[in-house]
Amino acid sequence: MNVDIYKSPVTVHNMIAYFALFFASFFIYFTPVQAQDAKIITAFETYFNELDTFKASFIQEDGAENAPQTGVFHLKRPKQFNWTYTAPTPQRIISTGSRLFYIDDTSEQITQLPLNIGLAAVLTQETLDLSHESLNVLNTVEDETSYQIVIEPKHSGAADGISINANVTLVLNKNPRQLTQMITTNPLGQRTVVKFTDVVQGETLNANLFNFTPPSEDIGAQFRN
Repeated sequence: MNVDIYKSPVTVHNMIAYFALFFASFFIYFTPVQAQDAKIITAFETYFNELDTFKASFIQEDGAENAPQTGVFHLKRPKQFNWTYTAPTPQRIISTGSRLFYIDDTSEQITQLPLNIGLAAVLTQETLDLSHESLNVLNTVEDETSYQIVIEPKHSGAADGISINANVTLVLNKNPRQLTQMITTNPLGQRTVVKFTDVVQGETLNANLFNFTPPSEDIGAQFRN
């Protein structure tokens, strides 16, 4: 079994662009957030901070010629999630609450990723506060059926002036109030969109979904936060 840790922005770009943490956003011209956006910001903060659990099937597309990826997403607020890809290639991305792992079940390769980049930076906040210094709200959009918000997580590990963050767009349905899309675009312009179906909220989830321990002989030697 090969075990790696996060080493460079290139590694993170590749992992997240192709395996799940970066999802594409709608093409919007970003404008500074205005006072009237407070309602939408509050809607997202309230939704996530009152949410206990979230489960949904998903389809992920990157707009290229790659085959769509499908699977199931589980979220247990405030810090745990499990992306399980079932097709075309079995893969998992698991946040245990303190560490984030990418697991390729075909090659048995494990990679530890930072918790404070891209979508993970939003999903693993103890309490979602969109005015927090680690997040920057770029834009909000409201239509008849949904709210959209564009968030730029700020990561301190940028190298050579190149940010490894992705702008994250979240789409929240008004009625029923539930998350329908997670979409991002990364600094390389790679865009992907994840759409949720069969959403179930508030259901008790198996704690094992969020448990992952790397091979004991590698702990401490190759894994660190």
